[in-house]
Amino acid sequence: EFTKTVAAISGYAREKNCLLVGTYAASSIDMWARCAEAYQKAGAGVVELNFCCPGPGSLKDIIKEGDETACFGDVLGRNIELSAKVVEKVRSSVDIPILCKLPPALRLQCVEVAAILHQAGAAGCELYANSHGMRVDIEAANPVGFGCGTLNTHGHLADTMYDVAQIAKEHPHIDLMAGR
Repeated sequence: EFTKTVAAISGYAREKNCLLVGTYAASSIDMWARCAEAYQKAGAGVVELNFCCPGPGSLKDIIKEGDETACFGDVLGRNIELSAKVVEKVRSSVDIPILCKLPPALRLQCVEVAAILHQAGAAGCELYANSHGMRVDIEAANPVGFGCGTLNTHGHLADTMYDVAQIAKEHPHIDLMAGR
Protein backbone atom coordinates (compact mmCIF):
# COMPACT_ATOMS: atom_id res chain seq x y z
CA GLU A 1 0.00 0.00 0.00
CA PHE A 2 2.77 2.44 0.85
CA THR A 3 4.18 2.14 -2.67
CA LYS A 4 1.24 4.31 -3.75
CA THR A 5 2.65 7.14 -1.62
CA VAL A 6 6.15 6.58 -3.02
CA ALA A 7 4.78 6.70 -6.59
CA ALA A 8 2.86 9.89 -5.82
CA ILE A 9 5.94 11.73 -4.53
CA SER A 10 8.68 10.18 -6.67
CA GLY A 11 8.58 12.93 -9.31
CA TYR A 12 8.94 15.62 -6.66
CA ALA A 13 11.77 13.69 -5.00
CA ARG A 14 13.66 13.40 -8.32
CA GLU A 15 13.09 17.10 -9.00
CA LYS A 16 14.58 17.96 -5.59
CA ASN A 17 17.38 15.38 -5.96
CA CYS A 18 16.12 13.34 -2.99
CA LEU A 19 16.48 9.60 -2.57
CA LEU A 20 13.30 7.75 -1.69
CA VAL A 21 13.77 4.73 0.54
CA GLY A 22 11.22 1.94 0.44
CA THR A 23 11.40 0.44 3.91
CA TYR A 24 9.31 -2.59 4.72
CA ALA A 25 8.99 -6.04 6.22
CA ALA A 26 7.39 -9.05 4.60
CA SER A 27 6.20 -12.51 5.61
CA SER A 28 7.81 -14.81 3.04
CA ILE A 29 10.87 -14.85 0.80
CA ASP A 30 8.70 -14.32 -2.28
CA MET A 31 6.83 -11.46 -0.61
CA TRP A 32 10.14 -9.75 0.24
CA ALA A 33 10.99 -9.82 -3.48
CA ARG A 34 7.53 -8.68 -4.62
CA CYS A 35 7.57 -5.72 -2.24
CA ALA A 36 11.04 -4.68 -3.44
CA GLU A 37 9.86 -4.84 -7.04
CA ALA A 38 6.83 -2.71 -6.18
CA TYR A 39 9.00 -0.10 -4.45
CA GLN A 40 11.43 0.05 -7.36
CA LYS A 41 8.57 0.40 -9.85
CA ALA A 42 7.05 3.16 -7.69
CA GLY A 43 10.29 5.16 -7.81
CA ALA A 44 12.21 4.21 -4.68
CA GLY A 45 15.96 4.51 -5.17
CA VAL A 46 16.81 1.99 -2.45
CA VAL A 47 14.97 -0.63 -0.42
CA GLU A 48 15.55 -1.13 3.28
CA LEU A 49 14.76 -4.64 4.46
CA ASN A 50 13.50 -4.41 8.02
CA PHE A 51 15.02 -7.43 9.73
CA CYS A 52 14.23 -5.98 13.12
CA CYS A 53 10.59 -5.14 13.82
CA PRO A 54 8.29 -6.09 15.49
CA GLY A 55 10.26 -5.62 18.63
CA PRO A 56 12.22 -8.10 20.69
CA GLY A 57 10.16 -10.79 22.35
CA SER A 58 7.04 -10.11 20.34
CA LEU A 59 7.51 -13.03 17.98
CA LYS A 60 10.24 -15.28 19.31
CA ASP A 61 7.91 -16.94 21.81
CA ILE A 62 5.42 -18.04 19.15
CA ILE A 63 7.80 -18.92 16.30
CA LYS A 64 10.28 -21.77 16.49
CA GLU A 65 13.91 -21.05 15.56
CA GLY A 66 14.70 -22.21 12.03
CA ASP A 67 11.05 -22.11 10.94
CA GLU A 68 11.23 -21.35 7.20
CA THR A 69 7.95 -19.46 7.47
CA ALA A 70 9.45 -17.05 10.01
CA CYS A 71 10.55 -14.56 7.37
CA PHE A 72 9.73 -11.39 9.28
CA GLY A 73 10.82 -9.19 12.10
CA ASP A 74 13.38 -9.91 14.75
CA VAL A 75 12.97 -13.67 14.25
CA LEU A 76 14.24 -13.35 10.68
CA GLY A 77 16.96 -10.90 11.70
CA ARG A 78 18.38 -13.41 14.16
CA ASN A 79 18.48 -16.11 11.46
CA ILE A 80 21.46 -15.00 9.37
CA GLU A 81 21.21 -17.84 6.85
CA LEU A 82 17.54 -17.09 6.12
CA SER A 83 18.22 -13.34 6.05
CA ALA A 84 20.90 -13.95 3.41
CA LYS A 85 18.39 -15.98 1.36
CA VAL A 86 15.96 -13.05 1.52
CA VAL A 87 18.69 -10.66 0.34
CA GLU A 88 19.63 -13.01 -2.52
CA LYS A 89 16.00 -13.23 -3.66
CA VAL A 90 15.51 -9.46 -3.44
CA ARG A 91 18.82 -8.87 -5.26
CA SER A 92 17.62 -11.09 -8.12
CA SER A 93 14.40 -9.05 -8.32
CA VAL A 94 15.62 -5.43 -8.29
CA ASP A 95 18.59 -3.43 -9.48
CA ILE A 96 18.46 -0.68 -6.85
CA PRO A 97 20.61 -0.82 -3.70
CA ILE A 98 19.49 -2.94 -0.77
CA LEU A 99 20.05 -2.00 2.89
CA CYS A 100 19.34 -4.37 5.78
CA LYS A 101 18.11 -2.96 9.10
CA LEU A 102 19.71 -5.17 11.72
CA PRO A 103 18.34 -5.98 15.16
CA PRO A 104 20.50 -4.98 18.13
CA ALA A 105 20.50 -8.64 19.20
CA LEU A 106 23.24 -9.09 16.58
CA ARG A 107 25.61 -6.52 18.11
CA LEU A 108 28.30 -9.04 18.97
CA GLN A 109 28.19 -10.47 15.45
CA CYS A 110 27.63 -7.26 13.49
CA VAL A 111 30.91 -7.37 11.53
CA GLU A 112 30.32 -10.94 10.36
CA VAL A 113 26.61 -10.37 9.69
CA ALA A 114 27.29 -7.26 7.59
CA ALA A 115 29.81 -9.22 5.52
CA ILE A 116 27.42 -12.14 4.98
CA LEU A 117 24.54 -9.88 3.91
CA HIS A 118 26.85 -7.87 1.63
CA GLN A 119 28.04 -11.08 0.00
CA ALA A 120 24.38 -12.06 -0.50
CA GLY A 121 23.78 -8.80 -2.40
CA ALA A 122 23.08 -6.02 0.08
CA ALA A 123 24.86 -2.72 -0.50
CA GLY A 124 24.91 -2.10 3.24
CA CYS A 125 23.36 -2.29 6.67
CA GLU A 126 21.58 0.00 9.07
CA LEU A 127 22.57 -0.21 12.72
CA TYR A 128 20.15 -0.57 14.60
CA ALA A 129 16.47 -0.27 15.10
CA ASN A 130 15.05 -0.66 18.58
CA SER A 131 16.94 -1.92 21.60
CA HIS A 132 15.62 -4.02 24.45
CA GLY A 133 14.85 -2.10 27.56
CA MET A 134 12.48 -0.96 30.22
CA ARG A 135 11.42 2.50 31.26
CA VAL A 136 10.99 2.89 34.99
CA ASP A 137 9.33 5.64 37.00
CA ILE A 138 12.02 6.00 39.67
CA GLU A 139 9.68 7.87 42.02
CA ALA A 140 7.05 5.12 42.03
CA ALA A 141 9.49 2.25 41.34
CA ASN A 142 7.16 0.93 38.66
CA PRO A 143 7.54 0.22 34.96
CA VAL A 144 6.26 2.93 32.66
CA GLY A 145 3.72 1.83 30.08
CA PHE A 146 4.09 -1.81 29.19
CA GLY A 147 7.40 -2.19 31.03
CA CYS A 148 9.79 -4.32 28.96
CA GLY A 149 9.81 -3.46 25.30
CA THR A 150 11.75 -1.53 22.74
CA LEU A 151 13.55 1.74 23.25
CA ASN A 152 15.19 4.35 21.06
CA THR A 153 17.50 6.53 23.10
CA HIS A 154 20.74 8.44 22.73
CA GLY A 155 22.12 6.20 25.46
CA HIS A 156 22.89 3.56 22.83
CA LEU A 157 24.75 5.92 20.52
CA ALA A 158 28.26 5.02 21.72
CA ASP A 159 27.63 1.30 21.18
CA THR A 160 26.18 1.90 17.74
CA MET A 161 29.04 4.14 16.67
CA TYR A 162 31.56 1.59 17.91
CA ASP A 163 29.89 -1.10 15.81
CA VAL A 164 29.85 1.16 12.75
CA ALA A 165 33.57 1.79 13.21
CA GLN A 166 34.29 -1.93 13.50
CA ILE A 167 32.40 -2.77 10.31
CA ALA A 168 33.92 0.18 8.43
CA LYS A 169 37.42 -0.87 9.49
CA GLU A 170 36.97 -4.50 8.43
CA HIS A 171 34.76 -3.92 5.39
CA PRO A 172 35.14 -0.36 4.03
CA HIS A 173 33.19 -1.32 0.88
CA ILE A 174 29.96 -1.91 2.85
CA ASP A 175 27.60 1.09 3.03
CA LEU A 176 26.51 1.91 6.57
CA MET A 177 23.74 3.94 8.11
CA ALA A 178 23.27 4.32 11.86
CA GLY A 179 21.33 6.24 14.39
CA ARG A 180 19.79 6.37 17.82
